[in-house]
Amino acid sequence: MEQPRGAGRSSLMPRYHFDLVDSHTVEDHGGQILADDTIAEDVADELARRIYDVRPELRGKGYAILVTDTKGREVHRAPIDETVGQGELPN
Repeated sequence: MEQPRGAGRSSLMPRYHFDLVDSHTVEDHGGQILADDTIAEDVADELARRIYDVRPELRGKGYAILVTDTKGREVHRAPIDETVGQGELPN
């Protein structure tokens, strides 16, 4: 049986993974150690805004940043297109 990503690693703060998803997944193998789910959500939203800006070919195609915790549970999903208007203007 496959262990969740990051299993066996000990840390005082949890590790979060930020995958780029649509019908396929581009996995974030390293992840980031962050204080809590709220900060992980903020990081995902900012990452989605950046991707919207620098990868225009991904716009309007259903891409999102999927945040999962060490146990593989979904914490947040930040759609690339829906983050526009939340602090950033489209180009």
